[in-house]
Amino acid sequence: MLGVPAILGLSLAPAALASTSFTWSGGANEGIPKWSTAANWESGTAPKASETIGALSFPALAGKGLSCTFPGPEGGCGYGSENDVSGVSVESMSIDDGEDYSFRGEPITLGSGGLAASPTAVTSKLTIAELEMPIVLGAAQTWSIGGEGSGHLFENDLYVGSNLTGSGNALTVDMSGGPALFLENETEVGPVTINGANTTQAGVFNGAVELSGVALNSSDKNAVSLNHIFLTGTGAVGPLTTNAAELAIGTGGYPAEGIEASSVTLDAGSHVGFEIAGTGETAQKDSSQLSAHGTVELQNAKLEVVVRPPEEGKACPTLTPGQKYTFVSTTGTLSGSFSNAPEGGAEIPMRFAEACSQLAQTMRIAYNRSGGTETVTGTVEAAAQEAKEKQEAKERQEAKERQEAKEKQEAKERQEAKERQEAKERQEAKERQQTKEAEAKKSQESAAALAAKHQEEEVIIKRENEEAAAANRKHEEETAATGSVSLDGSTITVQSSGAAGVKLTCTGTDTCGGKLTLTAKGTAKKGKKAKTETIGTASFSVAAGKTVTIKLTLNAAGKGLLGADHGRLSASLTIIKSSPAPSQTHTDSVHLVQQKASKTKK
Repeated sequence: MLGVPAILGLSLAPAALASTSFTWSGGANEGIPKWSTAANWESGTAPKASETIGALSFPALAGKGLSCTFPGPEGGCGYGSENDVSGVSVESMSIDDGEDYSFRGEPITLGSGGLAASPTAVTSKLTIAELEMPIVLGAAQTWSIGGEGSGHLFENDLYVGSNLTGSGNALTVDMSGGPALFLENETEVGPVTINGANTTQAGVFNGAVELSGVALNSSDKNAVSLNHIFLTGTGAVGPLTTNAAELAIGTGGYPAEGIEASSVTLDAGSHVGFEIAGTGETAQKDSSQLSAHGTVELQNAKLEVVVRPPEEGKACPTLTPGQKYTFVSTTGTLSGSFSNAPEGGAEIPMRFAEACSQLAQTMRIAYNRSGGTETVTGTVEAAAQEAKEKQEAKERQEAKERQEAKEKQEAKERQEAKERQEAKERQEAKERQQTKEAEAKKSQESAAALAAKHQEEEVIIKRENEEAAAANRKHEEETAATGSVSLDGSTITVQSSGAAGVKLTCTGTDTCGGKLTLTAKGTAKKGKKAKTETIGTASFSVAAGKTVTIKLTLNAAGKGLLGADHGRLSASLTIIKSSPAPSQTHTDSVHLVQQKASKTKK
């Protein structure tokens, strides 16, 4: 039987190990609310220097009557939070990134509970939670970053602007629902793994990671693994591996810059995009580049080259035959090749951004596996494309001539068969006529006269019917309503909600009515070509002689494709006019452009 001292020892041990948790209220009336102010916490007490805290919670504060301490990215309320308490250790931290929180001040040590950032409600507004205080990982941990879903891509974002350290402690980042993680800091921790939750969809719908010229394990050389996620930007990283990830190397403008890694392994399910934004051939300036100091294993990943303007409103670069770009460079060993550009394979087409002329230029990809630096290069081969098109035109002409000769022979045979049939029918008619005449001679004259009269009456009735029908048709044609509808402008601006305005013009004498269907090429999946997907529909009714803007809202797939293409998407608009008769259908090529929302950097 346990004595009293033993019982007390058992009951006190958990209490001694337990740590205090704090929930933020921001209730103090001060410029930037401070952690040391008790009124800023729901408990009415504040953390102390060098204290170990169980959980720090920063919930949604909307509706509590608190004043804004700084503006959010869309001009709404943001909530400042300054850590002025030194030496704080936190087991776990949670942020409602449906609000514009900002964290500054003293560093904290974060324990194995890690960080969770996700919105508690769907607000359909752009919000950014900013971590601008240093964080030290005190243990291996997982950060969970969530968004509002595929229809709200990149609306709930986490910005890390201060150093993240803790060498030897692994960091796993799980992303879902389409948030964005902006890294504009120095991150030197243990192995980093960034996972997209849904492995059955394109990584961009799980979320996006943007590097802004930062270091990600580039000094400590710990691994960086990307799984079913989208990563873009520039910077230096440790050994990089991918699993069905999407990489967009570069800044999206000029200079293009690139990503420098200790080593690179790209799996067959991954997609790597490089960009050309300058008129020259200098890597990391005119074109983006993936460079490494160690081995680079391509393993049949897919390659894409995009030509885009150096900045918004500027002209796109003009590429000439023979221009050569270095997309991959390593002082180590280069192995494997891209699946769509095998060693010695055919040229690949380049993609041109919406702001550029949509040219049919191609590029020859070459693998250079000797010397001190091994590379993957692309050379513009417009002349080869022109020769190919000339040969294809010649083949089409020859095929056309063969087809015309075949049709001519078939027409001749049909004519001969027709003439034989007509001769046969004339002979049969002649024989029937002769038989009829022989029988007529035997008929009574009265019967012959009656038959002749009856035949004459039928001819008269038929002629009268034909004349009446012709008169009716003429009257219908003269009185029929007319109307045709056309698209006014090929560029369609899409708001962040997915709403788009399509301008239609109705010409004629009657109101034009019908249906709009917007389609676009979906994202190519492993081993399959991209399929055309319907991304939005709408009905229309436009008065004669008027131009009206019809509202068409993109569905989830359309918003996802627009987001995946950096806010610019080529699509097809099918216009079905059902009234007035006759019905008409035609399809126009359009360009979808995402209306940009301003983002205020704190």
